[in-house]
Amino acid sequence: MAAASFGCYRYWQEAVTEPRHYSGGHLSALGADELLFDARSRYFADAVPLPGRPGSFWLVYRHLVLDYVGEAFVGERLRCGVKAVSRGKRSIRMRQTLEVVGKLAHPVAHSKLIVVAFDVVHRTAIEVPAELWDAVVAFEGGSC
Repeated sequence: MAAASFGCYRYWQEAVTEPRHYSGGHLSALGADELLFDARSRYFADAVPLPGRPGSFWLVYRHLVLDYVGEAFVGERLRCGVKAVSRGKRSIRMRQTLEVVGKLAHPVAHSKLIVVAFDVVHRTAIEVPAELWDAVVAFEGGSC
């Protein structure tokens, strides 16, 4: 399998595609973005669950760069790698890769993003909860 250009990932999610992700048999930009969004959401549900602040705490986009570096077509198996790489006072920097796996493995897209901790009740950015970053560090461990 192809190595991710941004480094290695501990969290991988099989990308389950649907017809809406494609245009003319080719993975669309919107389809790729949706697959990466789903993988980020699963990262914070499966690998690093958000701290218990029901309904009031979200991680929202502040900045997103998405580079399309390859092609994917109907029938190719895809997966997404997700990694939280650093934090600021109110933000977390993340990286992702969407890639084709199997015999013809290659990257399709790379993403760099910053998400901000946001209190939806008070409608303001807040500090990244210590228990969230502790969970990230525990999960990511000594990965690349």
